[in-house]
Amino acid sequence: MADDDPVQLGELRDMVQSAGAPVISCRNGEQAFETIRSSRARLAFLDVRMPGKTGFEIAKLAARLPHRPQIVLFSGMPGAGTYLQGDFAHFAQFLTKPLKADQVARLVRQHAC
Repeated sequence: MADDDPVQLGELRDMVQSAGAPVISCRNGEQAFETIRSSRARLAFLDVRMPGKTGFEIAKLAARLPHRPQIVLFSGMPGAGTYLQGDFAHFAQFLTKPLKADQVARLVRQHAC
């Protein structure tokens, strides 16, 4: 998972761990992509706007990986989902901040367990 906001990152980490999945936290896009690639993660939660690579850029790169992880993008920007619409081939879901524990748990059960 990756978010440049430490508070949001901590909240998301707690939600994913509560859902029963292991967590690797990243604070920027470069680190997030390298972690997804090297860990062979099955599921990644990525903020749309981060330093380095954006969540959207990471999703496109991850789609080319042999293990094709499921990518969940999220943003607090109004209308960000509309901006991303039309390229859903690169990610499984788009969520709006604040993230809800039930949404996160459902995605973890569906894609990571």
